[in-house]
This record gives sequence, structure tokens and C-alpha cells, in this order.
Amino acid sequence: MEPRIKKFLEFNGKVLYFVSKDGIYWIAIRPICDVLGIDYSNELRRIKKHPILGSNVVKSTMMDAQNRLFQMASLPEKYIYGWLFTVSSEKATCQEFQLKCYDLLYEYFHGSITGRHEALLEKSDSLAKIDKLEAELAEDPRFVELNNEKARVMRLGKQLKELDDDFISGQLTLSFHQDN
Repeated sequence: MEPRIKKFLEFNGKVLYFVSKDGIYWIAIRPICDVLGIDYSNELRRIKKHPILGSNVVKSTMMDAQNRLFQMASLPEKYIYGWLFTVSSEKATCQEFQLKCYDLLYEYFHGSITGRHEALLEKSDSLAKIDKLEAELAEDPRFVELNNEKARVMRLGKQLKELDDDFISGQLTLSFHQDN
């Protein structure tokens, strides 16, 4: 598949691009360093020494700020955000971006935790309502009849399964004896 160059995001008035190749988005490191005001050469050295990031750096054809194509060191998108957490910089732009990343990470995990807690509370409330309704309806003859019919359907289902199993087992035995 031919790589396609697309707009990645706009940050501090500058457009960053990525290359999509075989379903992976490759993002150039230099333009991000430029936007964040950090030294590209030092960052590239750090990335190459990193046990995870270093093995994922590749050269990709990217577009620079003047819309010229260059071979640039790039990382798959899934590693870009983690790399940005490792950047040590006093630059406000870098810290602002990292703060956004921290906020997003917190919201994701906190949302998972609170979402599960809220779902468990809702389930507990529903089970309590079901128990209360069943207790209230226990004396209603129609409710008793409904539960009896449900139990009958369950028994018949079990009986049908046993009959099917016996039939299949008998067929296998019959075919085994016919072949001998």
C-alpha cells in the first residue's frame, strides 16, 4: 500500500503531518520537537537509546513546514504520546502538552473506575427492585402461574436435551454396529 501524507494536528499554530502506511500512522519527531521548543538532536538520541522507542524509530518521507518532502525519523502514533511523557523540558509549550496528556490519561482511567462503580450500584438497585416486586407479587395467582410455566418450560427443555442426547447416542451406536 502506498503511504499517504495527511494532516496530524495543529499545535501552537503549526500543522504536524503523519504518513499512513499499512494501517500504521507514522509521525515525524522533528516537527513535534520544533513545536514544543525542545532540541531535536538530543531527543532523537534519547529515543534511540530507549528500550521500547528505539526499536520503533524509522525514516519516513514527511512534509516539512514549507511543504517539502524529507526523510524524517518517525515513530508510530501509539508511541508518540508515551514519548512525550518522557521529555524533560522547562518550555511552557511542552509542559502544556504534557498536562493535557496527564488530564486525558486520568479521565480515561478514572472514568473506567467510576463507570464500573456506578454500573455496580445501578445493578444492585435493580436487583433490589426485582426482589421487592417478586415479594409483592408472590401472592398474585397470575404471578404464581407465570413462575410455574417458566419452571415447566425449563423442565421440558432439560427433558428435550436428554432425549436428543439419547437419540444421538443411539444413532452413533446403531451406525457403529452396522459397519461391523
